[in-house]
Amino acid sequence: MNKIKIVLADFNEEYLIPIELKLIHELGNNADLEVISAKEYFDMFFSEAQAIDVLLIDMGLFSKKLLKHNIKNIFILTEESQKIAGESNIHSIYKYSSVKEIYNEIVYRSEDNLNIHKTKQRESKIIVSYSPSGGTGKTSLALGLAAVLNDNYYKTLYIDAERLQTFHFRLKNREVLPSSIGYEIQENNENLYAGLKHYIRKEQFEYLPPFCAAISTLDIDFDFFLKFAEAAKISNEYDYIVIDTDKVLDNDKFALMKMADKVFLLQRPLKTDIFDMHLFINSVRTTNNEKFIFVCNQYEANCTDWMREILKYSFSGFLERTDSDRLLLIDGLKNLDGIEKLTYLL
Repeated sequence: MNKIKIVLADFNEEYLIPIELKLIHELGNNADLEVISAKEYFDMFFSEAQAIDVLLIDMGLFSKKLLKHNIKNIFILTEESQKIAGESNIHSIYKYSSVKEIYNEIVYRSEDNLNIHKTKQRESKIIVSYSPSGGTGKTSLALGLAAVLNDNYYKTLYIDAERLQTFHFRLKNREVLPSSIGYEIQENNENLYAGLKHYIRKEQFEYLPPFCAAISTLDIDFDFFLKFAEAAKISNEYDYIVIDTDKVLDNDKFALMKMADKVFLLQRPLKTDIFDMHLFINSVRTTNNEKFIFVCNQYEANCTDWMREILKYSFSGFLERTDSDRLLLIDGLKNLDGIEKLTYLL
């Protein structure tokens, strides 16, 4: 199958990068992508006859001279929301729309001429942050991952699946779910996501607010989290659903991990954490499963004595030790050294 020829033209290179990443991520090897961010190269490129499937171009660079080329669809990035009258293959896109909106507009307008619509639709992925030890930074990792994914234009839902929830002290909005939520969960048991969707809030990423008390006192079983996450995944409204959970290892937790597409297993550089992780591994087959990703938190390059322990696993990522005050805010969490690299493993 011939590749889709896509050209991005804007002299603001930083503006183009997120769009370029989105196209690469969605279309992969199906697209031949050309990025033009310099005037000299722009003039040289269009001095020769070009055959292009999609041209995304800043309005300041567009001219009718481009119409002499064989361009199936032209998308002009405008500073204001406006329509451009003219050829049927010329469309305007508000330049400051989200990257996802820009991508969707390209796909919608181009599907008659391209094979974009035939590419596999992305399904929601469930990511779980877990550790058999307490205080390892599971919540910090989950919140940081959610923020980084959102910054990279993936619609992300964060769910705290702990029996007692305190993550909201890192948020600006610290409101909790009403005490009547247990009754609402029972009433919407058939589709918890649709029934409780109106409670979802956004602060960098979308999240289900915390319960006002421990779930046991609200008459809520742990399997609520499984049902809610599964229903949210089926809705396919999110690219990623990031779930934070406590260290309790029981049948519900095994079910949650089985549901997950990826499980981040977190530990600190402590012999006690290694011991706990080995016990966990003895309970769950993880060593030959790509689902499980081992991460070391609070890592220090000059302190590696703990690594002399005989480990039954290998680390895929390291989060550097940092000032604890940075961990009190989402912006600090998403800028942790090493956390963005973890998103490449998803």
